[in-house]
Amino acid sequence: MLTLGIDTGGTYTDAVLLDPAARRIVAKTKVFTTKHNLASCIDDSLRAFSSEMLGRVSLVSLSTTLATNSLVEGTTGRVGLVVMGRLPEGPLPVAVWRHIGGLLDIKGRVIHPVDPEEVARTVAEIAGGVDAMAVSGFASVRNPAHELAVRDTIRRTVDLPVVCGHELSSALGHNDRTVTAVINAGLISKIEALVQAVRDIMAARRIEAPIMVVRGDGSLIRDDAALSRPIETILSGPAASIVGGLYLSGRADALLVDMGGTTTDIAHARDGTVAINPNGAMVGGWRTMVRAAEIATFGIGGDSRIAPGAEPGSVEIGPRRVTPFSVAGSAEPGIAQSLARAASQPAGEICLASQGTFYRLVADPGPGAAAIESAVAAALRGGPLSAGDIAMRLATGVAHLPLDSMCRNAMVEAISLTPTDILHASGELTLWDAEAARAGALLFSKKMELDLDEFLEKVRSDITDALAVACLDSAVRFSGGGEIGTAALRHLVGTASGDDENDIVATRFSLKKEIVAVGAPVGAWLPAVGNFFTTPVVIPEHAEVANAVGAAVGQVRVAVRALVRPDRERKVYRAHAPGAAQEFASRGEAEEWALEQALRAARDRILEWGGVNAAVTERIDPRHVVDGDGTPRYIETTISVEAAGNPSAIHGESGHIENFGKRQPLS
Repeated sequence: MLTLGIDTGGTYTDAVLLDPAARRIVAKTKVFTTKHNLASCIDDSLRAFSSEMLGRVSLVSLSTTLATNSLVEGTTGRVGLVVMGRLPEGPLPVAVWRHIGGLLDIKGRVIHPVDPEEVARTVAEIAGGVDAMAVSGFASVRNPAHELAVRDTIRRTVDLPVVCGHELSSALGHNDRTVTAVINAGLISKIEALVQAVRDIMAARRIEAPIMVVRGDGSLIRDDAALSRPIETILSGPAASIVGGLYLSGRADALLVDMGGTTTDIAHARDGTVAINPNGAMVGGWRTMVRAAEIATFGIGGDSRIAPGAEPGSVEIGPRRVTPFSVAGSAEPGIAQSLARAASQPAGEICLASQGTFYRLVADPGPGAAAIESAVAAALRGGPLSAGDIAMRLATGVAHLPLDSMCRNAMVEAISLTPTDILHASGELTLWDAEAARAGALLFSKKMELDLDEFLEKVRSDITDALAVACLDSAVRFSGGGEIGTAALRHLVGTASGDDENDIVATRFSLKKEIVAVGAPVGAWLPAVGNFFTTPVVIPEHAEVANAVGAAVGQVRVAVRALVRPDRERKVYRAHAPGAAQEFASRGEAEEWALEQALRAARDRILEWGGVNAAVTERIDPRHVVDGDGTPRYIETTISVEAAGNPSAIHGESGHIENFGKRQPLS
């Protein structure tokens, strides 16, 4: 039996067929991602596999950038929010919200009940213009009764998805929990469309296998469970690359570097695992309570745009992603010819703003588009044009063209010089049109008054420095050193060459860990970074499809927390577990009940998410403070339960969990 792993990245969609019993990659493929239609590129990625191979698939596992990109690009669904108790502090990513009656104290005790009639009136007011509803109450993790009551009333009133804050996190933090609930509600329609498209693709190819989705911590969740918790798939792609890098390299301790077409993602593995971000995933400027791997992301990729820098003779690498000249030139020979004509001019007559970037039509603007957008689209229907050629056809200036906004809205795509072109221009890569790449590089070098070989060497050096800065920044951060200013890091990395006589500081850097590098471009760029740090760089076989491998080899993991705290006024101990709270006369009784509830919640969740043969670990962590007289005073007990199991399809099991009770204490 085989596992099909699929990763839809910002630039490429990868697919692998893995034999889990033999730990062997049977087949692999890589195609360009069609961002406006992910189903299309997923379907394309399967064309390289024979029907016989696909007929042996027993599990499909998908990692996707859809949730992350939707949040970053602001394309999530419209959400209506109902809030009870104290108001959240800070902005909310919500279309419309209302504050209603109903209040709990911080211990979860009811001060004012919820009025079902007020809820119904409120929902009737706001439900017409939204795609989903979110409910968030102050202290709901201590007592979810109010959120559940509002949820039930909403379900009776309107036919919309509804999400409660306590369902997604058991941690305090009213504002972040509210943000998390709103984002989750807004992503439901996006993930639902993708999952249904994948189901349709598998059905058309007669693949009768369960579908799993990678979560932000690299573990898996069943597709139907992901439909109600789509926020769990934030950072799905980078997390899958970490899992795949560890699996392919066989390393347990390393700095993992995943260089794709759009970004470079870096994580630190210790003892075979990657740290979970204790503050929750930060995506698109919003802090969420999503359990996610601690990953540092940098806008450096094989398809990062290369542009002249602010200082004379300098260049900037990224963060904007564009289509390389070499890739676009393979389909459009006119690009190479146009670049060559521009490069034949005197340096003073070259304008990179108008001649150094081309644009290709992706999708026609809608009927409500501005006239200038429709005019640009009409000009591009015959094929890609430079910005200057578009402006000439429309009898306007380049500055008046809405090209940036049309790129953001996926109407057009930009084509310009990238690290991929540098490799084609130097002859190190021959996948696409080297002539277009060389013409583009010549145009840029001439404008910067550099010999072509000097220009190529300078860009190579700058890309190496940028990646070294990213690795150093990440290593310092993962070591607990906090963040260092990018400008300072760039200067320190630059002093390592020792070429600048004005430098007072001379630096040398090394890493204590190996670098495990994955992603299509790493073979060209990471060895030089390893040399910079005098650190071994491990590029495992199949590194270019590590994300899809990570999707294929993931486990189902859950983490559940419960809490016991004393109520000194009432001389009782209050235990808070997922979805329940109860008071006890003794601390021991409270801890025993909380542990039992946490174990039950973990068992139910791992079954719901598709895991079997789960191993469970638990930790009971009492906390005390020392009073002024030296007497220890009990504050609270945190109870943590974690469970990990294989996807049910790996062993052909479903509908039950074996050996769940075999618990081992966490160290």
